[in-house]
Order: sequence, then structure tokens, then C-alpha cells
Amino acid sequence: MSDEPPISTELVNWLAKRFAPVTYTPETDLRMIDFKSGQHSMVVFLRSLNEKQTHGSKRTFGTESQKSGV
Repeated sequence: MSDEPPISTELVNWLAKRFAPVTYTPETDLRMIDFKSGQHSMVVFLRSLNEKQTHGSKRTFGTESQKSGV
């Protein structure tokens, strides 16, 4: 039995908009890059859980997000 809570597609899509990848400049503080990258990394992780829960473990993770551009 899994201890993963249900992850809704609506939540993942909202988080993906809220914590979208950011383009950085050479002047961007490294801590800010780490912080923003960590936020987006969580969105990617939650999207993979959602895909697994929605489509089962046979689905290849990342294909939907690549199609939607997120």
C-alpha cells in the first residue's frame, strides 16, 4: 500500500503556473536560483505522482508535461 496522498491534475497545473521555470541572468543570486529551481522540481515530482496515479505505472513519465510545454 502506498502512503502517497491523491495528487489532483488541477493542483499540479496550478502549481506549474505558479512555480514555472525562470530564466536567470549572470547577476541572479545563487540562492534565488536554488530556491526557484527547488520549487519547480517539486512541481515536476508532483506531476509524476499524478501521472502514476492517473494512468498507472506503465505510463512513461514526462510525456504529458512535454506536450503541454510545462
